[in-house]
Amino acid sequence: YVLMTRGKKTSRDRALVGFDSVQDDLLELGFERVVFEELSPSEQVCVASNCDILIGEHGAGFAHLAFAKPGSSWIEIGNCDSMGYRYFNFSRLADIAGCRFVKILADTDKDPLDNSGGQLRGVSLGERAISKIKEVIFSSLADHA
Repeated sequence: YVLMTRGKKTSRDRALVGFDSVQDDLLELGFERVVFEELSPSEQVCVASNCDILIGEHGAGFAHLAFAKPGSSWIEIGNCDSMGYRYFNFSRLADIAGCRFVKILADTDKDPLDNSGGQLRGVSLGERAISKIKEVIFSSLADHA
């Protein structure tokens, strides 16, 4: 099981506010924290093609769906930006790979109507989103038990 996170040196820092408690729960369940940008390309493909469940915030790491193991579960946490403009980018890869792809829409940490400067908005998880994440995780764990 993989918890995909961003490295500290990421130039496009977008915090996933409220995810700390969920990360702690995932690590207790046996998820391994992986930062793709810290791995070689072949290591990235190896992780993607061997994991049963992967969860992470919307980002380029989900391009690894092209290498996903058939029947695996990939869970993407996004906001209105990733839902509105980039929703189908990864779902098509999941269809081709034959894996389950779940997109969880969380809140943003800025006004969704304010796109001043064209900057990306971060993601802020409320109780409803955290509940949905846990529901999907436990369902996926049951599927892969």
